[in-house]
Amino acid sequence: MSGRAFVRGDGEALAVTTGSGEAEHAIAMDGIGSVSALRGDSSELLMTASRAGDPEPKPTAGERGKLRLFRAGLGDSEWQELYRGYAHDPVRLPDGYAVHRGAGITVLAEDGRVVHETKVGRFNWGPPSLSVSPAGDRIAWTRWKGDDQKLTVQRPLDEKPHTFPQSCHCYAWVDDTTLVYYLGGPLRLLDVETGKTRQLLELEHADASHFHVQVVGDRIWFAVLVPKRLLGREVTLRHVGLDGKDEEVVFKAARDELLRSFVAFPDGSAWIRMERFRRMTIVERPVRTIGPLAEFLEAWQPLLTSASRSSASTPFPEVSLQSRLGGRPVRRFSCL
Repeated sequence: MSGRAFVRGDGEALAVTTGSGEAEHAIAMDGIGSVSALRGDSSELLMTASRAGDPEPKPTAGERGKLRLFRAGLGDSEWQELYRGYAHDPVRLPDGYAVHRGAGITVLAEDGRVVHETKVGRFNWGPPSLSVSPAGDRIAWTRWKGDDQKLTVQRPLDEKPHTFPQSCHCYAWVDDTTLVYYLGGPLRLLDVETGKTRQLLELEHADASHFHVQVVGDRIWFAVLVPKRLLGREVTLRHVGLDGKDEEVVFKAARDELLRSFVAFPDGSAWIRMERFRRMTIVERPVRTIGPLAEFLEAWQPLLTSASRSSASTPFPEVSLQSRLGGRPVRRFSCL
C-alpha cells in the first residue's frame, strides 16, 4: 500500500519526498500556469492545472479556463499530460483516474482516454470534493444545487449517480459503505447502500462553514468552530473513535486565528493551516504542527490521497507553493 507524499516549493521545481530522512525528488514546473489541485501518494502525484499561456480560471468572471490533468511518478523530473479536456479535483482509481468536469465526472483509462462521462446539470464553481472509497469501487462527490450541497455516490462506470437527500457541508469515507458527514447539528454516518443515517456525535452549536473532517485509521478527526458569548469563538482540532466515544481535543487555536485545513496521521501528528486575522483582514496564513512528526511537517506539507480525501465547501489549498516557480508565483484559484 502506498504511503504519503510530502512537498514544498523549491526554486523552479516542486520538491517531493516520502518521509523524514527519505530521498528528495524534483519535478520541474516550467510551462505550468494556474494549479487548481495537487494530491498524491508515495508512488504517483496528480495535478490539475493550465499550461502557461492557456486561458486561466476566473471564477468572478465566470471563466473556467483550460485545466488539464497531469501526472508524475516518484522520481520523474517532468509532468506528463494525461488529459486535455477540462479536469479538476483528480483522484486515482484502481485502473485509471476520475476528474470533475464542472458538471459531472469524467472517468479516464490509464493512458488518459475517456472511458465514461457522467453529466449532471450545468457547470458549477462549487468544489466537487471528489473522493474514492477505500476499496476503490465507489466515487463520492458533492453535487451543488444552487447553494445546496448533496452527497452523491456512484460506481465509476454507472450511468446514473445516486444523490442522497441529505445536505452536507463536508464528508469523508469511514469504510467502503459508510460516509461521515456534517451540516450543523450532530456528526452523522450515512450507509451508502441503504441510505440510512445515524448520529455519531452531538456537537455544541458548531459553525458548519468552518467544519472539516477526515478519517485516519480508527479515529475521526474534525476541526470545529464553536461561537462563545464572552470569548467570541473557540476553534479546536479533535478526534473521536468510530463508535463516537473517547473524544479528545488535540489543538486549540488562538483567539485571532481560524483553522483553514489540516492533514492528520495515525500517530497523532497533524499539519494545520491557519488564518490569522486583524479585525476582518487576513494578515497571515501560518502553519501549526503537532505530534511526533511536528518538526518534519514544519518544512514539508503532506498531500491528501484519493482515499484519504477530506472535503470542505470552501477552497482548500492542498499545497502552498510559496516560493517563486519559474520566476513567477504559481497562481491558484481553488484547491480542495
